Amino acid sequence: MSEENVLGPRLRVVLGLAGALCGVSAWLLFDVYAQGQLAPRLHLFLALFFGVFFGAFLISVGPLRLARAALSSLALAAVVASLVWWASFRFADPRDLFASTETLLAVVLLSTLPLPFLIAAGLPGAGWHDYPALFTQSWSIVVRYASAWLFVAVVWAVLFLSDQLFLLVGITLLSHLISTDWLAYVLTGLSLGIGLSVVDELSDYVSPFLILRLLRVIMPVVTLVVAVFLAALPFQGLSNLFGQISVAGTLLAMAVAAATLVTAALDRDDDEAVRSKPMQFSIQLLALMLPALALLGGWAIWLRVAEHGLTPPRIGGLTGAGLLLLYGLSYAVSVLRRGRWGARIRRDNRVLALVVIAVAGLWLTPLFNADAITAANRVARYQRAATPPGAVDLYYLKTRLGHAGTEALATLRAIAARPEQKALAERFADLDAGRLGPGAKVPADIADLRARLTRDLAVRPKGEGANLKAQILSTRSVWQLKLWAEACTRTLPSGQPGCVLLVGDFLPDSPGQEALLLTRDNAGRLRIDGFAHRSEGGALMRVNGARQLLPGAKAPSSVAVIEAVLAGKTSLSPARVQALDIGGLQLMVQP
Repeated sequence: MSEENVLGPRLRVVLGLAGALCGVSAWLLFDVYAQGQLAPRLHLFLALFFGVFFGAFLISVGPLRLARAALSSLALAAVVASLVWWASFRFADPRDLFASTETLLAVVLLSTLPLPFLIAAGLPGAGWHDYPALFTQSWSIVVRYASAWLFVAVVWAVLFLSDQLFLLVGITLLSHLISTDWLAYVLTGLSLGIGLSVVDELSDYVSPFLILRLLRVIMPVVTLVVAVFLAALPFQGLSNLFGQISVAGTLLAMAVAAATLVTAALDRDDDEAVRSKPMQFSIQLLALMLPALALLGGWAIWLRVAEHGLTPPRIGGLTGAGLLLLYGLSYAVSVLRRGRWGARIRRDNRVLALVVIAVAGLWLTPLFNADAITAANRVARYQRAATPPGAVDLYYLKTRLGHAGTEALATLRAIAARPEQKALAERFADLDAGRLGPGAKVPADIADLRARLTRDLAVRPKGEGANLKAQILSTRSVWQLKLWAEACTRTLPSGQPGCVLLVGDFLPDSPGQEALLLTRDNAGRLRIDGFAHRSEGGALMRVNGARQLLPGAKAPSSVAVIEAVLAGKTSLSPARVQALDIGGLQLMVQP
């Protein structure tokens, strides 16, 4: 018997009080004791503990008895809070742990994915591994919380509108109540608890049925989109796919959507699953294509890793791609074996959910410390000459990777002390002087600025344009040189300075070579400064640098442009411009 049936009308009181206590806890932790009254690590532990406990308890009380829901929620909260507390020792300031979105995602997964298992374990006649119960509870949690938070939004909307109405007649009582911090927290928690209790009471009407049916409608469309994409890929080529982290994210997000749609269409058992032949074919085709999406997404990230090294986001992306590949392979094998392929996918879903929970937990332990892995990789890449001294991002190691980054810096500093490591020693001198990273100090003296840019401003193609670079630096003002020097301190994801001088014969009718100096401004936009000789032996002039997007092409980011130039992935080609020739005068539309 569920607690909903035992408590009856008292369910609203129980969940309302629990929600109000949740609000009080949030007020104490985030307002009263948020300004240093508690040790940061203890504050983090308590915030995670109470947050996970109340989040699990409020959603478990309906299906489970009160005591069982409380014990299950306490156990989950203790595990999550303890793992986060343990992981926080990677940083001097424990709050830096959540500077990584991958860690935040791991905590969210670890806090939510076990809930269906805990609820199913307490249901009479079911068990923690009972798939129909797991499926029903998983989608029920989503629907119940979404409905309850919608109710909270409605409550606050009514309060604000009522306050505005009262103000028209000079009544300010509601304004004072709304602006009281503790009351706002308590009211939000109370509304959430009451909203959940109402949803529990109306479980026959508020169910995942509608969402699951809508997802079934979307599934054939997604199957068609993925099929067209994979079919067109060999003809379009992979140049616009591999090596771009944003594309990898799109592929992996589509893989998550595909796995979700397959699971939704198969429902809790064969009796509830889709039965029409076209829909079953659509499920099977989508399941067979899922490994390709995961593999392409993972390969795109791996190419970035091979070129620039590991980072916590790339490690998280590779981990996600690996998990999605496991899902895809298990789905594909189940479909290819025919027979009861739907039942096998449901069984695999249960096992793979446990794998995801385990990986999320490992992410918070020393066994899977992405910061330490990244720091070790940065040192190893430099030692095997995969990263030149000028591209070693010492500021990143110092500020983003916690104690692991500090240890890596100590290792590199010891290497820099060797006589043959003068370039790395200069890089450390810049770090110690505050000349690396955002807000880096830029010299004000023009001689220092020229020396700085002579060192940091890379020229491509390599070995060319040294004289042209010297001419540019010798003829520019302090203001211009300072802008370029500041741009060079905005390092790229690869760790290289965010500036490059591209030399080439851009104007065939002009003498000598021309140059384009590419940088990024404070907003991340690409800035192009052009330089050319207007006459043989004439002075170097500044000219406008222009850009033109080819038809059907997608504009690359400023980071992608500069990285491509630094990697030598460029070629000269005629501009796609037609001019009207009138007696030596050309008229054209400037792109």
